[in-house]
Amino acid sequence: MMKFVKRLNLLSIDVVVGAMVCNALFWKLPDGKSPINYLNTVVLGLSIFVIYTLDRLLDNRKPTQVPTERHLFHQHYERVLWPLVGAILVSILCLLFYLPIITILIGSLIAFVTILYLWIVSKLRDNSSYQYGKEFITTWVYTAGVWGTTIPH
Repeated sequence: MMKFVKRLNLLSIDVVVGAMVCNALFWKLPDGKSPINYLNTVVLGLSIFVIYTLDRLLDNRKPTQVPTERHLFHQHYERVLWPLVGAILVSILCLLFYLPIITILIGSLIAFVTILYLWIVSKLRDNSSYQYGKEFITTWVYTAGVWGTTIPH
């Protein structure tokens, strides 16, 4: 059982579930009676999984990548994770047709920032002082996704 839980952690599933739970709670604001947009919450969770997984997979392409346990796990399962990310991206694209347009617009802005962030980080040297900005950007993107997608209601 612990091995299974460890794998969930290495895949950042705990982060995905945390984001989905927080998103569902934000849908209930301000009076606790607002309906939860479950499709929005699922798309958010899938998107976060893709972002975290892509970040690790792209990190592993750097020759100077520090071999953390999480990065080694992603490296070991790379042949499974790349197609999985592709399939999830296709699923997300199909689900977009069922989301409100304002959610798509907010999500598109967040996606643009995320893609730009992943591209810039993939070009930085590991010893670059700009690597420290990675945590700030990650926090912003995470918060914007969890909270920002509930604004339309």
